[in-house]
Amino acid sequence: MNLKSVRRETWIVAAILAAIVLLYFFRLGSLGFFDPDEGRYAAIPQAMLQRGDFVVPYLEGFPYLEKPPLLYWTTAASLAVFGHDEWAGRLPVALFGLLGIGAIFLFARKRLGPVVATAGAALLALNMQWFIQARFLTTDMVLAGVMTVGMCAFCEGAETGKRRWFALLYVCCALGTLAKGFVGFVLPGLVVLLYVALTRRWRILARMGLWWGALLGAAIALPWFLLVQREFPDFLRWFVIDQHVSRYAGNDAEHAKPFWTFVPVLWIGFFPWIMHLPFLRRRDVAAAAPAGAEDATRRLHVYLWCWFGAIFGFFTVSSGKLISYILPALPPLALLAALLVARAFAPRPDGDALARLRRGSLIVAPIWLVLAIAAIVGLPWLVVRDNRMNLADVAVWPWLFGAVFGLGGLAALVLALARRVRGALAAQAIAGAALFATMMFAASAVEPLMNPRPLGVALAKIVKPGDVVALYQIPQPSFEFYLGRPPKLIAFAGEYRYGIGLKPNPDLYTPDEKELDRLLASDRTVYVVVDKDEFKPDRHGTPLRLVVQNTKRAVYSNR
Repeated sequence: MNLKSVRRETWIVAAILAAIVLLYFFRLGSLGFFDPDEGRYAAIPQAMLQRGDFVVPYLEGFPYLEKPPLLYWTTAASLAVFGHDEWAGRLPVALFGLLGIGAIFLFARKRLGPVVATAGAALLALNMQWFIQARFLTTDMVLAGVMTVGMCAFCEGAETGKRRWFALLYVCCALGTLAKGFVGFVLPGLVVLLYVALTRRWRILARMGLWWGALLGAAIALPWFLLVQREFPDFLRWFVIDQHVSRYAGNDAEHAKPFWTFVPVLWIGFFPWIMHLPFLRRRDVAAAAPAGAEDATRRLHVYLWCWFGAIFGFFTVSSGKLISYILPALPPLALLAALLVARAFAPRPDGDALARLRRGSLIVAPIWLVLAIAAIVGLPWLVVRDNRMNLADVAVWPWLFGAVFGLGGLAALVLALARRVRGALAAQAIAGAALFATMMFAASAVEPLMNPRPLGVALAKIVKPGDVVALYQIPQPSFEFYLGRPPKLIAFAGEYRYGIGLKPNPDLYTPDEKELDRLLASDRTVYVVVDKDEFKPDRHGTPLRLVVQNTKRAVYSNR
């Protein structure tokens, strides 16, 4: 390859990576925090800054110990530096998402070359699940980002034998534990054990330095657990048994779902690239191998499947399931798909590989077209059926989604039929990015109707220091963020129950629903946030004034 070609390739790679970064930061703070998850994970770091306590997380004025503090620490730092808004709140999660993408790129560039590396980074970035979670303030992307780095580090250590890679793995396991709990060590451990068992490379375990790795991980992760345990002696029992064992294996596990849940989740989240995976062949793996590294590349192929399979299998047999649980399984899947997709962009594309990619594109294109019809017909039907929004308020969005699906599918179909496979793949990528952008603009359009931010901001402008703000029989953690103080919980404990038991505070929580009537009849100004459909304002003995509302919540006042 001559110097001109190298420069051209470098500029193309740089442009793709820059486009990924721009896409992930595009309108990052345009939406208010969604409850309960985002509101919770925004209010906790804000409370940390207000209280000056970075050990015990507090939510609604009570200890909240369901998750370790890494997300809270990074979000608190961002809020302190950039201000208390949605952009600063979501910034750490977006950076962890980009960290995973960057780790895949750097790892694959060394092991598989720049074309596969760029394709892998792009496919992961264009994974709908990865993209959404990188813009959604939860702990899942924090775990996925650091675990991606750790899994890449293990593979480097296994091939080179250098301890620094294993040290990086242990650091990432510790950070994953501080992000999400003990799965930070369990998931990488399962991947490693499955890989060494299938390849019979047991000597890797001896070279990993498990004893010093355990000490290193414990030195990073253990202090926080010990500090919380010192303040709340029941913490470790509750955290291990209730929050880990019971959630994973209990018959009444939270978020219980059938065993096949992640199959459609994976298909939808990784569409359209998952449709090309069945056409991957061993010769595609061999074609990506650098000279003299054929055996290492074959082992890498096995390792990527072990990485995906161990995580997918672990959560498939779990009783409790959320769609975000399998985020750590997506990076290896992106690299596997990239092994085939990259062959279309090689200097000398292989004819057989192009034929297989063409077949995949001819499967994808009709699905895009069906989705276009479904968007135009189905979205209005869902709006009418939901009965909380006026169809006129969102009438343009079904057509915009339909246009994205339709144009993307039509372009992919025409180009695939014309045997212009690169163009067909590019059309799928562009349609995916356009879909993400359309989703962001559509979400902004319906925010005033469904998101709690407009209510929280409006309330924050009128509430005075002596006024009471109460949540009646509902969770709405984002209000603590927007108000800058915890509202009073009335007749609702939910996920706050454990913290309420640790530090009861009648000023912030009461199980007695009659407390609302007493507050409304007092001489204090009271603002009560309620479920719009369930609350009956004429049944509480005091005339109430509607302050503000959306399709789900309403705020009433006694003044």
